[in-house]
Amino acid sequence: MRRREFIAGLMVAPTMRAAIAQQPAKMKRVAMVHPSRKVDDLTINGPPFYKAFFEELSRLGYVERQNLSVGRYSGEGRTEHYADLARDVVSTHPDLIFAMSGALALPFKSATTMIPIVAMTAHAIKGDRDICLRAGMDAYLSKPVRADELFHAIEGLVAGRSAHSSAVSAISTKNEPFDEREFLARMDGSHEVCVQIAETFLVECPKLMSALRTALRRKDAPELASTAHALKGAISNFTGCTAFHSVVRIEQLAREADLQLAAEVLKLLESDVNALLQSLKSFASAVPKA
Repeated sequence: MRRREFIAGLMVAPTMRAAIAQQPAKMKRVAMVHPSRKVDDLTINGPPFYKAFFEELSRLGYVERQNLSVGRYSGEGRTEHYADLARDVVSTHPDLIFAMSGALALPFKSATTMIPIVAMTAHAIKGDRDICLRAGMDAYLSKPVRADELFHAIEGLVAGRSAHSSAVSAISTKNEPFDEREFLARMDGSHEVCVQIAETFLVECPKLMSALRTALRRKDAPELASTAHALKGAISNFTGCTAFHSVVRIEQLAREADLQLAAEVLKLLESDVNALLQSLKSFASAVPKA
């Protein structure tokens, strides 16, 4: 059995190269993001892991600047900026994102629900795979880099995403905390009603956020889930709200009693909610257009 598996393994790369050769020479656009390394390290001339990664790509028939475009980004070790970095990368519309650390999983999945994201690490850390996949990553790769996994990531995930390309464009270019036009449309264009809803939210949201923090501090998963559910309902009034996905994730994690990961998601929610509150304050104080 092992011999047959070994022989089958030898056939993988040629088969994949043939599959790639039969496809149109459309440029694949991928982004590589590391939390701290310099972008110059994320090349074939970089550390061994990245050298092996690009060599496997070459063996599969992907050649940079021919049929592969690679955008390289670094978080420069500044965890407080990961959410902003994720939004910046998503705004470039890559076909696929390689996040080079589990620490980037949540910021990137919060930034896009349409672009496939693959967590990739040079060293497999116990529990890292589970954290990444539970955070919503589409795949997880670690050392050693395997041709079949790379092929699936680039061809399989990108192909699945292409059917939704128009939706990706609409979502990934949106940087506003909520869709003001859609909010007004849902209320039949009544600025007055919208202001009343916004003002109520401005009062109630800080209370709910405080309750979330308290539930986490007390390690009270049922209360955390209940509070997140209430906040989700309040946020859902604001169409296209970036905070909505984070609070949905917190509710889900609370029901799974995964409070450690919920605490990480809460950091993203804090940032999104602060942006939403500022935007709503501006909206509520603005004079409606005639």
